[in-house]
Amino acid sequence: MNNLINYENSLDFYENIFYSKNYTEETIKIIIDRIAGTNPALKDIFNSIFSDLPDDLKGNAAELIAGLIASPDLETRNMAGSILLTIGKPSVVPLIKLLSDDNADNRKFACDLLGNLKEKSAYPEIQNLFFRDNNFKPCP
Repeated sequence: MNNLINYENSLDFYENIFYSKNYTEETIKIIIDRIAGTNPALKDIFNSIFSDLPDDLKGNAAELIAGLIASPDLETRNMAGSILLTIGKPSVVPLIKLLSDDNADNRKFACDLLGNLKEKSAYPEIQNLFFRDNNFKPCP
């Protein structure tokens, strides 16, 4: 069992998924579970995997990854944000949901990611955030 856990934490495991194109909901969930607290050296392969996902898996993956924006671990938050940008348009809806989060930092981070995505469909929701929250100031 330990060997399997070690293998799932290795670059070889993720490269095998990427090169074999073995993208299933199960493999995506394994990867998302490993994003939290994982070695930042795996960031590139994670981005490669998520940029290569079939369209039918991107929305679900974005929804699951968006939940990591609330992580207290900065590396996890940043990796999740990077992957959501890599996924692109399917990340818009989960990020819009975060604009109503109770935590101001989560709202700001989601707003910044939506701005980086430059998806016009999100602009009205971002504008609503400014009207709802007088103290809201996006990150520079």
